[in-house]
Amino acid sequence: MMSVKKSSQLVCSALVLSTLTACAPALIGGGAATVTGAASQERGIDGVASDAAVVSKIMWHYTKENNGLSGMVDVVSRQGKVLLTGTVDEPKKKVDAVRLAWLVKGVKEVVDEIKVAQEESFATFTQDSWLTTKIKTALLFDKNIHSINYNIQTIEGKVYVMGVAPNQAELDRLMNKVRRVGGVKEVINLVQVGKKVSASEDKSDKADKSGDSDEEGATYTPTTSGGIKESSL
Repeated sequence: MMSVKKSSQLVCSALVLSTLTACAPALIGGGAATVTGAASQERGIDGVASDAAVVSKIMWHYTKENNGLSGMVDVVSRQGKVLLTGTVDEPKKKVDAVRLAWLVKGVKEVVDEIKVAQEESFATFTQDSWLTTKIKTALLFDKNIHSINYNIQTIEGKVYVMGVAPNQAELDRLMNKVRRVGGVKEVINLVQVGKKVSASEDKSDKADKSGDSDEEGATYTPTTSGGIKESSL
């Protein structure tokens, strides 16, 4: 007689194959990386991309970038929260991995756990880490900024700001906060405007259709500030 445990396993497997729900992860092999994602049901009129689709689209961006990211970074998505792990050979690729992940519709948060094989000198690394911490703290205590929507990465005093701002006003406030932190040499604005991704705004995410947009419809609105140099890639 078939055991209860084995019967449960068969039922779960059948559900995975037929509905792609979170009973088990979807596995996608890419170069040296194995990418895991769990599909989530679409919600609202426009819906939210399933986790499996989010992983596939992020990997598509990595492959398109053609800098080896698809073989260095592992991607896991759970209900729009993306975890990036792995090891890259230079700091800039770490920035690219996070930036490209934010391009995908349905991404609500990016947790960056990527390591860099060739780190900066200890003194520079310590200073950059301290700058990043100060910036994150300033954003965390500003009730008018959804800090969970953004990733901050500092390389030799150059601060990369990535993520999705719900509107231009928040982006401007965010950039002013970053510029005012002592030790910041340059600010690279890689923030998109137009998609609602915070937990309190978990609704249909329609992107602003004005201006230049990426494949997913989010609009880039880089600004130039006085004093500290600010640029966008």
